[in-house]
Amino acid sequence: MSLRAVVATIGALLLAPSMHAGVTIHFEGTVRSASDVAAVVATARSFAKQYGWKVEDASAEHRKHVRVGAEKNEPYEGKLTGIVFYPAELCEPVWLQFGDDLFFQNYVKTQFAGADIHVAIIKLFDQLKPLLKSLRVDDDGGYWEKRDRSGLDDHFAKSREMLRQMKREEPMLYGPIKLPDGRIVDLIR
Repeated sequence: MSLRAVVATIGALLLAPSMHAGVTIHFEGTVRSASDVAAVVATARSFAKQYGWKVEDASAEHRKHVRVGAEKNEPYEGKLTGIVFYPAELCEPVWLQFGDDLFFQNYVKTQFAGADIHVAIIKLFDQLKPLLKSLRVDDDGGYWEKRDRSGLDDHFAKSREMLRQMKREEPMLYGPIKLPDGRIVDLIR
């Protein structure tokens, strides 16, 4: 079975969106010039290494790619320059890839990795912000906007409790499930 078929099958088993209980950071931005891409990637690589996170090159000469954002998905085809890093086993990978249009867009689910990892990823975007022409971060946990660690901890606790409650109400549900691409499905049947 192909990866696309696996993802489609799992997608068909997912809960209704209204039952989603997540903590995800959506991000997008642009750099001022092509030469700034290297500085952003180097800064992100250095940051990830300071935290002991595995880092890999994620550049490609030509690739069809879907940029996933908080409000819409955007198809892109062309050269990609960037990295991917892996903050924790139960955290989705952070893909930081720039197209020829100097734009990047993606998301990372942190809800199973915990608030410390979530805060660290926000700190990364704090370091990258001065190097970028624009940066938009939509943080389900509210930490980007409020810098309220107690509020973030509460959000994580409510998310965990919601998932436990859903499992109690529907014993056939299980999860989280980590997909081959590193994405994490909260619960499936």
